[in-house]
Amino acid sequence: MKVNGLLFALLANCAFAVLAQDRIFLDPPGGAQPLMPKRACASLRGLTGLDLSVVSAEHIPASAQGPDHCLVREFVQPALEIEVAMPERWNLRFQMAGNGGFGGDSPSSPAKIQARGQSLRRGFAFTAHNTGHDNKTDPQAQFAKERQKLIDWGFRSLHVTVEVSRRLMLSYYGSAPVRSYYAGCSGGGRQGLILAQRFPEDFDGIAVTAPFLNVTGQMLRYACDGQALMAAPVSAAKQGLLARKIYELCDAKDGLKDGVIDDPRACDFDPARDLPHCAPGDNTSTCFTGGELSTLKTMYSEEKLSNGASIPPWPVSAELNNAEGSGWASWRLIGEESGKGPQMALSFFQFAVANPANPDWTLNMFHLQKDASRIQALGPIVDALDADLSAFRDRGGKLLLAQGWADQALNPFFTIEYYRSLQKWMGASTDRFSRFYLVPGMYHCGGGPGVGLPDLLSVVIRWVEAGEVPGALIGKHSEGGKVTRTRPICVFPSKARYKGDGNVDDAANFTCVE
Repeated sequence: MKVNGLLFALLANCAFAVLAQDRIFLDPPGGAQPLMPKRACASLRGLTGLDLSVVSAEHIPASAQGPDHCLVREFVQPALEIEVAMPERWNLRFQMAGNGGFGGDSPSSPAKIQARGQSLRRGFAFTAHNTGHDNKTDPQAQFAKERQKLIDWGFRSLHVTVEVSRRLMLSYYGSAPVRSYYAGCSGGGRQGLILAQRFPEDFDGIAVTAPFLNVTGQMLRYACDGQALMAAPVSAAKQGLLARKIYELCDAKDGLKDGVIDDPRACDFDPARDLPHCAPGDNTSTCFTGGELSTLKTMYSEEKLSNGASIPPWPVSAELNNAEGSGWASWRLIGEESGKGPQMALSFFQFAVANPANPDWTLNMFHLQKDASRIQALGPIVDALDADLSAFRDRGGKLLLAQGWADQALNPFFTIEYYRSLQKWMGASTDRFSRFYLVPGMYHCGGGPGVGLPDLLSVVIRWVEAGEVPGALIGKHSEGGKVTRTRPICVFPSKARYKGDGNVDDAANFTCVE
């Protein structure tokens, strides 16, 4: 398989939409008064010690990127970079940003700067970090050659960043934050779950979208797909045919033929049965060869492991070609080559699983049963699968979890499995502190033929501070800057169903049913 050198970090900034301009987010919680700094910004450089280097602390005047604030850049060994921004008028709230995929992105990346400005305009203190390595010098999973960097990416960088940020706020304002919030998608979603599981005291509200929560399982899924694609690539020219056949079979299963597959589990799709076969020697765009059908069978089939576990198949619905393009065009395929997912698996097996690192390892060498056993040792470091959130629940924490059914990057079945294990472990108390939303037709972190999520950070803040328990959310689909469809996004396991009358693009004409 050809590696093209692209950086395949998953998006982490999709959860940073501007909050509603509501006083509940501008005024401090609980009727407290806003705080002003109690010392000069530059004096924070004196906090440098054995465990922390304050590289710079400077006052940043108001600009289009945000109001007046103190920006502190810090460094923690071996390679953790942290930036904390503190506004002149602080509302006693703190927000932390997540990172995508294998992380390593700078705290000063354009996405982080945008998120920082949005947070500062609401009076929040804001922090971002690089997960403990630099993806320019350690692209993909190369950081995993150093165990400390692997542990930092897995979990340590998160709690260290919180501790360092709180220390700065206490020194600068004379107070720790009253409320702390986290929002992230993809790799950032994994981080949110790690925080709830390992460090339940760090955040009051956590909003997670499309989490990279089962890293080891997802890497096995990517590797199976990549190996199949190497043996028999699926022509990019046939993506449209694949999508048409799937949507012809599945779109109307929910009672509406509307270009959205509401629940892929209701679609019994078998490539060998439901797709046109090419005659021997034929390979036109109107049919699939035996090799292509075999590859598709791999992608849409469950893989059983010798220990009794399984790797879920990909659900249908991400194949659709629309104005945004097909999810397959990047995550499954790049031209005729394997896409981002298999290439992430290649790097992970080369540098995280192999001990010592083996850059010469290829997906041709992948063996599901053997490599599933090898990769399991990394689970305690990288996976976010602990279903015991009792400590987070007991301290009053609230968790929102969401994912698109058409996520082309991270398999929604992994997230469903986790939430079911959470319900089993936490029992009836699950609804007291968590909500899960599956969004029909939504791609990874947003986009796709379905509707997109509203701002989950706003929802979780209202739950924590105003006691507004979230029910169905209203999602919107826009084209050309205009909203063309609204739909309710129901609390799992409920689904939206058309009432039978009225505009099918109006959420008012749908109801959530079990």
